[in-house]
Amino acid sequence: MSDQFSTTEIRDATGKTSDEWSRIIDAASGREWTHAEVVAYLTAERGVRVGWAELVAARYARERELDADDGLGHAPRAD
Repeated sequence: MSDQFSTTEIRDATGKTSDEWSRIIDAASGREWTHAEVVAYLTAERGVRVGWAELVAARYARERELDADDGLGHAPRAD
């Protein structure tokens, strides 16, 4: 799923904006989770379809400056 979706499209598909999802994930200790754990939380606990959960999790990692590209999950970026 492409990351070229607007805030409105994400809200329409998931019921919340990216910012709202970021606050929800933060409140659930998502900064400590792997990418797969964030996706699992969104799908199992919040009812988000997998493709949209992947998109939300990737945006979350990017917004919070977490590294989701290493295949191991989220970790603070070493810049």
